Amino acid sequence: MCFHFSFRQSNKPERWNIYRSFLQTNPALLIEPPVKKIKPMYHVNGFEFNRHPIIIQSEPYHLNFYNWGLIPAEIKTDTAAQAIRSSNLSVRAERIFDKPHSKHLIKSHRCLIPADGFFEWMVVGAERIPFLIELKNPADEKKNYVFWFGGIYDVWINPSTGEHTGTFCLVTVKANEMMKTIHNTKTRMPFILEPGKEFEWIKPGLSIAAVEKLLRPLPDEYMKAHPVPLLINSKESNSNVPEVVKKVSYSVLGELNEQFA
Repeated sequence: MCFHFSFRQSNKPERWNIYRSFLQTNPALLIEPPVKKIKPMYHVNGFEFNRHPIIIQSEPYHLNFYNWGLIPAEIKTDTAAQAIRSSNLSVRAERIFDKPHSKHLIKSHRCLIPADGFFEWMVVGAERIPFLIELKNPADEKKNYVFWFGGIYDVWINPSTGEHTGTFCLVTVKANEMMKTIHNTKTRMPFILEPGKEFEWIKPGLSIAAVEKLLRPLPDEYMKAHPVPLLINSKESNSNVPEVVKKVSYSVLGELNEQFA
């Protein structure tokens, strides 16, 4: 669930809603130089385990680049590390305090992952229709709004080479009303921090009760969505292109085409 997202504003930190508050706290913030080198990401596929900019709890004013697909520090071999990461792209909020690999990370290894959209599929009969879900931009509806997923992270040290690899996974929660319509088989959605409250997730010393209180679905009034081309389903074609986020319609959706126009 939520193994695909977009980050088209990746090289424009001045448009990140959190960027201005960072500068107010730390004028020497080390975020812009490395980000300026990143190309826009139209389709980030979790199963490619690529590096992505994140903000970790222990370094809240520095941008790190970690691989998507959590490899817990206690993993002993490279073979085991490669095997486990595909099952650790996300973790359910309801299980995060019980799973062996996440129950300690949720206490002190929380992170923020920037994006400006994510993809989910609606099942209609025998068809799976892809949608791009975004947040509404209160300042300019024509511009993409950068939001922040909540996640957890760890650093794995390869026992054979000594190489350090930072990895992360997203947290998922139950779907809000809009996402129940779109992701109508799993009824899940990624955990997204409410705009203006992003720092709450990486605040040190939070109690378990405080963390649990944050783990709620973002209300759907913040969100908008539209169907996108089947290009995102292709394993042969390059889907990391502008066309993948283009708004399209499908006859099978009927009136839903207008609802998500």
